Amino acid sequence: MSICIHKKLIGSNLHLIKDEEGFRWVSDIPDTSWLCGFSESHPKSIDTLLQATGRKIRITPSESHTTMWKLLRENGSDGIPWHLSLGRDRFQTHLEQLLYQIQNLLDSYNDSYYTNEFVTIRQFLQGLDRCSVDVKSVSNVLSDSTKRDGSLSSFLPERDGFLSRPTYSQVASCSGRLTVTNGPAILTLRKDRRQFLRSTRKHGSIVQVDFVSLEPRVALSVSGKDSPSDIYEHIRKNVLDSRVSRKIAKIATIGSLYGMSSRKLSEIVGISKASEARDVLKKIRRYFKIEHIENELNRSLSIDGFIKSHYGRAMNVDDTSRHVLVNRFIQSTATDAALLGFKALVEKIRESGINANPVFVIHDALVLDVEKCEVDLLKEFIKDPISLPGLIGGFPISLETIS
Repeated sequence: MSICIHKKLIGSNLHLIKDEEGFRWVSDIPDTSWLCGFSESHPKSIDTLLQATGRKIRITPSESHTTMWKLLRENGSDGIPWHLSLGRDRFQTHLEQLLYQIQNLLDSYNDSYYTNEFVTIRQFLQGLDRCSVDVKSVSNVLSDSTKRDGSLSSFLPERDGFLSRPTYSQVASCSGRLTVTNGPAILTLRKDRRQFLRSTRKHGSIVQVDFVSLEPRVALSVSGKDSPSDIYEHIRKNVLDSRVSRKIAKIATIGSLYGMSSRKLSEIVGISKASEARDVLKKIRRYFKIEHIENELNRSLSIDGFIKSHYGRAMNVDDTSRHVLVNRFIQSTATDAALLGFKALVEKIRESGINANPVFVIHDALVLDVEKCEVDLLKEFIKDPISLPGLIGGFPISLETIS
C-alpha cells in the first residue's frame, strides 16, 4: 500500500511517498497512492476517508503547534517547513507518527466499503466529462426575476464555452446520497431546465438513463428475491390479489418501505376502511421481509451504535424509529448500487464501441453526451436489465433524450 504526504502539509518542495520500497520524494502524486493533505480532488483521499468515517488524526506535531500557527497565520500550519521549524530529529519523529496514524487508519478499513466501493464511486465521479449549455436560454431565464433561481446561475459556461465539472460529495449526507459542493448544481436544477444542456459534439445529443423503481428492487434483492419487470403490477396481482389498482399498489409499496401509516394510506388513495389499508401494508411488508430488515438493523444499532448499508457504509442515526432505520438502509444501498452500476454500464458502453460520455449523475439517473446517430444503438444496448454489484436479479434502465 502506497501512502503520500502532500508537500504543503509538511512545508517541503516535494511530496513524500512511503510504500513497500521504502521512502522517496516525488514531484508528482501517483493516482494509486493514498494522499494525506490537500486531497479533495485525489481519488484515494485520506482527508475524505476521515470525513466519511468520523475518524481523526493529528497532522501537526502537537496541539500547541496547531494553536500557535492559527494565531500567527491565516492559513495556519499549511506550508510550514517543519524540517526547519522542528529540527531534523523532531521532524523525523513527526513524520513517523503521522505515517503511523495513516497506516493504522488504512489497516482499520482494509478491504472494506471505504477502501473499495467508496473509492470506486469517487473515481467514477471524478472522471465525468464536461458538456455545453444553451447560453441564450439560460441567460433569458436569469434575466427574468420571476423565473430565475439559484441553481440555474451555476450553469453559465467557463471561458472555453463548456460547463465546469460538478464536484460531488459522498460524505455530506448520512446515507451517502450525493450533494454538489462546486460547479453546476445539477441535483437541484428543475427537471424541465435540463433541456438547456448541449452536447460538445457537432452532431451530438444529451440523453438521460434512469434505473426503474430502483429502491423497491434493492429492497427485494437484499431480502433474497429477484424483482419482476413491472414490480408494482406484480405486487398488485400476486401480493394484493388484484384488489387495488397499480397506482395504489405503487403508493402502498413505497409507503411500506418508508413507514407510512395505514391512516395516511387511506387518506392518500381513498381506501375507506382502515382495516383494508392495514392489510395492504401488512402484505407488502411481509413480501419485502421488512420486519426481518428492521430486526437486523436494530441488532446492529444496539451492538455497534450505528447501522450499515448492504455495502458496509456506516451510518449514525439520531432517530432510531424502525421505519427510519429501514429508510436509511435502503436509500444508502440504492445510492451506491446506482453509482456502481453506472460505472460498470459506462465501461460496457465504451467496450461496445458506442461513443457516449457521462457528464452528470442525478441520484439514480446518469446524463450522457452521445452521438445522435448512436442514440438508437444505446437504446438497444440497455434494453435488457443489468446486474448491480452485490445484489441479485436484474435492474431495468430507461432512456430519455433531453436535447
